[in-house]
Order: sequence, then C-alpha cells, then structure tokens
Amino acid sequence: MRVLRSYCHSLPFLLHLVLILYEVVDRTHAKIPVLGTSGVGVDPPLRTDQVDIHLTAMQAQKLQILIGAARAALKRSYEARHRSINLDIVVQADLHCRCVAGVPLPYAAEIEALEVLEQEYENLTGAVSFPRWRARRMYMQSLIDSGAIRPESMDRAAEFVVLINNKLAGDVEPPPNQEPEAAEDILRLLHPVVVESSWAQFSVGHLRDAVLNAYVALGDLIRKRTGLAQDGKALVEQALSMQKPLLVLSNLETESGRNDQAGFMQIISGAFVGVRNPKAHSLDHDLDTTKAAQYLVFASLLARRIVDAKPAPQPGPEV
Repeated sequence: MRVLRSYCHSLPFLLHLVLILYEVVDRTHAKIPVLGTSGVGVDPPLRTDQVDIHLTAMQAQKLQILIGAARAALKRSYEARHRSINLDIVVQADLHCRCVAGVPLPYAAEIEALEVLEQEYENLTGAVSFPRWRARRMYMQSLIDSGAIRPESMDRAAEFVVLINNKLAGDVEPPPNQEPEAAEDILRLLHPVVVESSWAQFSVGHLRDAVLNAYVALGDLIRKRTGLAQDGKALVEQALSMQKPLLVLSNLETESGRNDQAGFMQIISGAFVGVRNPKAHSLDHDLDTTKAAQYLVFASLLARRIVDAKPAPQPGPEV
C-alpha cells in the first residue's frame, strides 16, 4: 500500500518531465533514437533537405580524399624525374597551364586528373578559390605573351582563358602591392626555358633551386641542339668553338661576328663555372629575391642566344 501511494504521488512529476522533454525535442528537431526489434538504437528517417545536405557533404569529403591521392600521385611522378617539390597552388597552376598550352610533360595525365577533381569539388560546393584561378590567369598570360601556346592547343587555351575569366568574375582582388607587380614584371623577362625549369621554385621562395635549375636547363638546351654529351665549360667550348662550331651566333666572316661568338662562348662558360657549379655543390647560398631574379634574367638572355643560334654549315662530301 505504501509502495502504491508512493508511485501515485510521483506519477504527476514523471508525466510533467516527459512533456518537457517532448517540447525540447520538438523545438530543436533533435533525433531521438528509436529501439528496433534487436534493441539497437535506430535514427528516424531524415527530411529531404537533410538528405541532400548529407549526400553533398559525403560527396565533398570523397572528392577531398581523391584530390589528396591525385596530388600525391603527381608529386611522386614529378619527383621521380626532377627534384623535391612543394606542390602548392602556384606550382599546380604552372604545371596545368603548360599542359593546356600543349607543352609535352611526362606527368600530364596526373596533372589533368588532379585538375578535373579540383574543378568538380568547386562545382559541387560552389566555393571558388580565387587565389588558385589568379595564379592560372598569370601563367596563361605569360604563355600567351611568350608565344608558347602550341598551334594544336589554341582552341583549348582560348577555352581555358574564358573559364578563368568566368571563375574570377566575382573576384574582388586586394589592393595591389609591389610584390605581385614585381613578380609579373620578372616573369615577362624570362625565356620559356627558364620559366619551365625555375619559375615554380622561384615563386615559392626556393631561390637556390630556381637558379640552379635555370643553368642546368641551359646545359640541356645546348646538348639538345648539338647532340653533344659533355657538360659545363667543355660543352660550351665545343658547341661554340671558333674553329669548328656546331652553333653559330653571328656572322663569323666579320670581326664583329667573331667577337660575338668568342665573347658569348666565354660568358656562357663562365656562367657554368661561376653560377651553376657553386649552387650545385653546396646548399649554402647568398641569394635574395632580387639577386635570384637577376640570375634568372641572365640565364634567359643566354637561353635566347642559344635558341636563336644557327647550326653551323656542314662541309659537303669530298669530290
């Protein structure tokens, strides 16, 4: 009897507590686990808008995982052929724009796969990365200005420029400062050979690697044009030899032309001895942004002379 009286006395309190709990649930739309036949908690069905949000979040997370894997694959492929790289938005922009321009790259498939995933992520979430597209605009403009767009890639490049402009239509860029303007001014002075080998490193502050790569690329360019296997000073002296040159910079029938040939042979040889070799043999350097930029501009001048040089006429067969 006492137990029954006690139960009846507490019943109004319990009912009141239940009503409060239901009111809180109704206001907050909280999900109350429902016990199934197995006794395990089961969430009630989600509303349509909740389902859409849930699926979008799942798809976005999956894309982020795929983007991470694609970026890692590109980094491995790049570093298997070159040096270690920090694959940030600037470097990715450089690589992708070169693909769009038709420059043959051994890791083009990895670049394209990463770009497709990143654009799909932007389309799904509606979040446009303005810095990412600004970098692409800068690199595409540089490739256009330097005439580096291959004829077979003209349509794709034009379509990509339109896409960049559409992506940046709502962009409100921060007030201009000296650094971006200075970077664009430097980029305009660089030969495409130097841009391809060094700009990505220079852009992220890897100054030693940028300068070293430029002069390594210069040696590769000379070997490509001459078929020689030598390196450094020996390579240059044979390629631009005054007696039996493989590349001719000027008219060797004139004194001025011979001076030009001899002078640049010494200048390019000196660049390998005085610029490339010290950077290759030690991690220590005295470079700042200005000095590194000057080295890259100098390398661009040398690359321009090698590209513009004419093959030496070969002697005809003896009669």
